[in-house]
Amino acid sequence: MYSEKNIILRATAATHIGYVRSANEDNFYLNGIFFSPSMTEKTILFDINEADSFFLFAVSDGLGGEIRGDEASLTAMRELKKAHNLIKNNNNGNINSCAVNINSYIKNTNNLIYNMSVQYGARMGTTFAALLICGDRAQTFNLGDSRIYHVTDGEIVQLTKDHTEAERLVRLGILSPEEASKSASKNMLYKFLGIPTKEGIIEADISESFFVKKGDVFLLCTDGLTNMVENERIKDVINTENTPSKAASKLINEALENGGFDNITCIVVKIEDILS
Repeated sequence: MYSEKNIILRATAATHIGYVRSANEDNFYLNGIFFSPSMTEKTILFDINEADSFFLFAVSDGLGGEIRGDEASLTAMRELKKAHNLIKNNNNGNINSCAVNINSYIKNTNNLIYNMSVQYGARMGTTFAALLICGDRAQTFNLGDSRIYHVTDGEIVQLTKDHTEAERLVRLGILSPEEASKSASKNMLYKFLGIPTKEGIIEADISESFFVKKGDVFLLCTDGLTNMVENERIKDVINTENTPSKAASKLINEALENGGFDNITCIVVKIEDILS
């Protein structure tokens, strides 16, 4: 899995507080940039246009109904920033080597957030979904119900699975997808950062690495988007809007138009070219 190929890509991260929540408990990681508490605007947007052999993107969503969800999601992104250079500089061009360091990040960050919850005397947690691009290969990591999509050749594929009780019942054949979408258990997560250490070692779902090609688009997003905008509509927006900035802004706006009941965060990544 060795590759020194450089990727030219454009990416945009966008987040909005929505119309119901009093605070934004989402966060994002745009290859080194994350959402700071000092940013008080309702809509926040960052763009990058870079060439490199290594990129790291992620989104996090503080658990609804828990205290300090914004602190949990911020901690996940802040710790990812600290781990970024370690992951980048110790992969030897081998994307599978990155998984070892990301797993260490997940274990350490899970314990940190859990210890914070003990200190505060209340439960804390956050989802985590990350896309790693190393050379001309990519890999995904996720905990919770934040998602990663791959749009290639005009078609959309969901690369992650939701770690909700409702989705687990769907996979067991107990609920239909339609029943799951209306079930109270659709918001009950069994995997997230901040799980008590006594419940065992937390492990993210890790995809097999796969090749990327020119024109591929990736979407990382929290459920504030996917609960408001259907997958087919997401695909149409990405295929219609010709830049990540336009696509991200359009997706945020459509989620708001459809109710904006939660914080909404997305990162749109487009592979512009692959250099040998």
